[in-house]
Amino acid sequence: MARQDAVRCLRCLLYALNLLFWLMSACVLGVAAWIRDSLNTVLTLTAHTRLEEAAVLTYSPAVHPVIIAVCCFLVIIAMVGYCGVLRCDLLLLSWYLCSLLVIFCIELSSAVWTYEEPPVHRSDVISLKTRMPNYGQQRYQWLTHTWNTFQTEFKCCGGCGPKIYSFIRGTKQLQVLRFLGVSIGVAQILAMALTLTLLWALYYGRKAPEPNTTAAPDDSASLTAAHGHTTEATQSGCNHTNPTAAKPPGVQLEMERLS
Repeated sequence: MARQDAVRCLRCLLYALNLLFWLMSACVLGVAAWIRDSLNTVLTLTAHTRLEEAAVLTYSPAVHPVIIAVCCFLVIIAMVGYCGVLRCDLLLLSWYLCSLLVIFCIELSSAVWTYEEPPVHRSDVISLKTRMPNYGQQRYQWLTHTWNTFQTEFKCCGGCGPKIYSFIRGTKQLQVLRFLGVSIGVAQILAMALTLTLLWALYYGRKAPEPNTTAAPDDSASLTAAHGHTTEATQSGCNHTNPTAAKPPGVQLEMERLS
C-alpha cells in the first residue's frame, strides 16, 4: 500500500513538471522572438565592426536555431513523458529520461557560452559615427530605415551609441531568457530524479512475488499428504482411538457369552 501511494505521488509530480516544461518552453520561444527583431537592427547598424562580433557572441546562444529546436523538442519530450507516466510504461519513461539528459547537456553548454563577457569597450561605439554622413542618402536607404527603427524602439535621437552599448552588454529580455534557462535546467534535474525513482519502483514492483500464489501449492500439498496419511492409516487399520470399533460383531458377541 505504501509503494502504491509513493508511485501515485511521483506520477502527480511528473505531471506538474511536464506542464511546467510546456509553459517555460513557450516563454523561451516568445522571448527569443522578441529579442530577434532588436538584434537584427543592431547587427545591421554595427556591421563589420567589433560591436557586431560582441552582439553575436552575446545573443547568438539565445536565438540560435539549435536552441529554438531544443525548446520545440522539449515540448514533444514532455508529451512523451506525460504518456509514459499515464500508462506506467517503462520503455517510454526510459526514453524520456535519456532525452532529458541530452537536452540538459545542450542547455548547459549554451548557458556557459551565453555568460561569457564580450570584449567590447565604449571606444568601439565611436566607430559608428563614421556612418552618420551616409544617413538620408539615396544609396543608403537601408541605413536610414535601420537608424529610424532603432531610435524609435530605444527612444534615442542622434547619438544612440550608449543605447547600443547597453544592448550589447545585455538587456532585460536576455536576463529573463537566462532565468528561464536556469529554471528549465533545475526542473529537468528534478524530473530526471523523479523519473529514475519511478522506474525503480515500477520495475521492482513488477518483479515482486505474489504471496497467494506461493502459499496455495503448499496448502494443497499438505492437504494431500494428510489425506494420504489418513488413507494409509485407515487401510492399515492403525486407528487407535476406538480399538473395539474395528472388531467384527460376531467376535464381540462370542467374547460376551464366554465372559
